[in-house]
Amino acid sequence: ERLLCKLSDISRRTHGHEHRTTKIVVSSLTLVRQHRNVISWLEDVSGLFQALRYENDGEVCVVQGPISSPRNVEEECHYHHPF
Repeated sequence: ERLLCKLSDISRRTHGHEHRTTKIVVSSLTLVRQHRNVISWLEDVSGLFQALRYENDGEVCVVQGPISSPRNVEEECHYHHPF
């Protein structure tokens, strides 16, 4: 995500907002930000979760969820899962 943010800024400054490359980068960034994972290893909770970040050099994954339809962020919790 960080790389795509930098690339998006560079592409906008270099090519402009309407350039094909800028649109591809922005589209990719949108997909990365909406990335969802199905987490089945939580014993007491299952469902669709959003991966937020990795901590401790990738040893722990922080996820938010479970995601309901329609989504209600206030009811979602954060979980830390060690790998």
